[in-house]
Amino acid sequence: MRLDTFQPRTLSRATAFARIGSESCEPCRIAYIVTDDEQLVVHMSDMVERAGIQMKWFRSASEYLGYERPIVASCLLISRKISDVSGLDLQRKLGPTMCPPIIFLSDEGDISLCVRAIKEGAYDFLTIPAISSRLLETMEAAFTKDRAAIIMRRKDEELLRRWRSLTRRETEVMRYTVAGFLNKQTAGDLGIAENTVQVHRGRVMRKMCADSLAALVRMSVRLADRGENSLLHAVPSPTEDTFAMSTTQRATPVVERLKPHERTAGR
Repeated sequence: MRLDTFQPRTLSRATAFARIGSESCEPCRIAYIVTDDEQLVVHMSDMVERAGIQMKWFRSASEYLGYERPIVASCLLISRKISDVSGLDLQRKLGPTMCPPIIFLSDEGDISLCVRAIKEGAYDFLTIPAISSRLLETMEAAFTKDRAAIIMRRKDEELLRRWRSLTRRETEVMRYTVAGFLNKQTAGDLGIAENTVQVHRGRVMRKMCADSLAALVRMSVRLADRGENSLLHAVPSPTEDTFAMSTTQRATPVVERLKPHERTAGR
């Protein structure tokens, strides 16, 4: 396998291995690499760390799977061949987890392997020897994607915390609110006063940090995506509510509610 295109500085193997995986105080980007190819690791480490990226090497898939990653923008480089499983097998194991973007490395231009890796979620597929600028560009794009995912996860965690801070009654009122019920309809279903519903609804809006009903609905959809399905399924449709039906009926002109023979009876 040719690796001369990486153009690294001369490093002894001992020096390179000592630097790989050394923990910096506050790493802003980490590149994890899972491979049993020492030559690949030695040549990549200098180029990657010169770009200000911390690199951590795992010799096997099991070693990586047992590692607790810090919450920092990262990417995962997987070579085609690993000591205990194949690169694709590791990618499949990581599928359901919140793993960083995967960059697949192969020393062969295997189109079918590339297609399978991308279909199963790999961020990119690079063939070694690779141009150093292409690898770094791909890694930087992967860091950007992972950083956005971290921010979204933090927002989701905060949203879930706010939802779980609601009292039982506030939770019920929020369910009715996002289902489209009016305060009077909610009060009738829950057997409480309408002004009590208004008070609970105001507390819900404050606790959820929602500045509008639309924002609250969007939050409910996001919470449902996170597994809080009770938000969308605990309340019947307001169109099935007796009060809603009577309101619609009162809003309908009398002539439209008369049967055909009743419309002409008085003529």
